[in-house]
Amino acid sequence: LVVLQSLVVLQSLVVLQSLSLIILQSLSLSHHHHSVTLIVSHLTMAESAALWCRAIALLLLLAVSMTTVATTTSSSTTPSPRLLGGISIPKPAFAATLGDDLFVTSFSGVPGEAGKVYVVPRIKDQLRANAYNLSALHAEVAVDGLLWPNEITVVPSPSAASAPRTALDSGFLVGDGFLPPGKNNGSVVYVNTTGTTLPYPTAHISPFGATPYFYHLCAFVDMNQDGWADVLTARATKPLGRQATGQLVWFEHPVPVTGEPLRFPWREHLIKDGGPDIQFLVAPPAKATERTTSSSSSSSLASSSSSSALPTEKARLPERILSKRMMQHRVQYLVKWRDRPEEENCWMDSSDLQNCTALIACFEVGFPH
Repeated sequence: LVVLQSLVVLQSLVVLQSLSLIILQSLSLSHHHHSVTLIVSHLTMAESAALWCRAIALLLLLAVSMTTVATTTSSSTTPSPRLLGGISIPKPAFAATLGDDLFVTSFSGVPGEAGKVYVVPRIKDQLRANAYNLSALHAEVAVDGLLWPNEITVVPSPSAASAPRTALDSGFLVGDGFLPPGKNNGSVVYVNTTGTTLPYPTAHISPFGATPYFYHLCAFVDMNQDGWADVLTARATKPLGRQATGQLVWFEHPVPVTGEPLRFPWREHLIKDGGPDIQFLVAPPAKATERTTSSSSSSSLASSSSSSALPTEKARLPERILSKRMMQHRVQYLVKWRDRPEEENCWMDSSDLQNCTALIACFEVGFPH
């Protein structure tokens, strides 16, 4: 379209020059009768008509191209978000859905004012019953008596094949606590949502120690490879007059005992002192893979079960993503393999990197691996 418009503009300049000649010659006709012979010899009536038609055609072509550009631009632009309404929740913070329920944490810096988790029950049913008027939705207190509830992490569903198993009932974790005095001795709180009575019962995953820590984000990860979903989290502390520090820790899922309730709190394990304090990103463990190449421009990942096909090749594990490109309408990433030289880096189709979503996410947002 840009090239087309440029050509139209150049042709228009030529036509305008010719039209200017016609106008000047017309003026010359009206003031100097002796120039009629000269004008006719330079520009006949047919040539003048042809120039006018050419000018009109070019103007129409320019208008069509401009309309096409405007249409393309408007169709590719993401529509602006529209406010559909609001739900009345005091001091809302973080939100998550569990089934058909919407949970929203709420905290306050006012000393003595407890943090809460609100629930909008059966949100889809409420929306339908109220003609999708968000302002008509009502929220109830699902959890009370917290310090400063932060992000919500939903307990893995037993039906999720890729998720590690857990003996926890349906519910969620919430990281509790923050900097203000009286709010800084937080914990990882488990909320059991299987009952119908509000507020829901809670239990502390993390034990309380001599040092007051506050928590923000949690993740379910099988840290010790025993088949149970442990809780990975970061925490921070800022004692008055002392340096703020962070720790990366995990809490070990206890092995359930038949006929006995699950034990709380869980055993604590320190990964890194002076590590992250609020946010972190979990990269799922990569499966053993192999790389086979049919040409210099195509490659694929094979599962470790196919190792017998290439007995001389050792399993390759993706270490990080280095670059990104489009190849034959396919998104490809340049993969650096763990414990392999740079010469073995190769381009992989995104469809062959399904187990590398965290590495790809790190690359896309510019996070360090």
